[in-house]
Amino acid sequence: MATDLHIHILKGVTEKDLSTFFSHVFGSKWFDLFTSNRPNSKSHKKVVNTPNIWIGEVSWLKAAFLDDEDSFVPSTVAKIADLIGEELPVLTDELITQIIVAFNLPNNTAKLDGVRDGDGFMLANPKNVKAFLEAYKGERIFTVSW
Repeated sequence: MATDLHIHILKGVTEKDLSTFFSHVFGSKWFDLFTSNRPNSKSHKKVVNTPNIWIGEVSWLKAAFLDDEDSFVPSTVAKIADLIGEELPVLTDELITQIIVAFNLPNNTAKLDGVRDGDGFMLANPKNVKAFLEAYKGERIFTVSW
């Protein structure tokens, strides 16, 4: 079972919204066993409506259960998730460059531009990602695996 990593722009949401939204994500700094975030919650709706762009497919769960990150987490996805983290960095020229360079990393799970290679995972076209990021330069960003 794969999910999709997206880069979101912090527009129309607050850190409080994110803390509620990510409260059910094990390993998140906002994880809280006693907070409920239902799909129809205000925070969820706000995050859904933020500007975002698809980065690629990933299976964090299979990677964790099978202890095989190389087969289930494209290097590009892992690098971008690490670059952005949960600190809501500002989208600068340097960060945009680092994100786009991540698309040049070796990827044993798939080929670029959505061309499947066996059971591999697809990645976004870096040109589309760059254009999106350039449009939001100066904004704070975060990632979501949907």
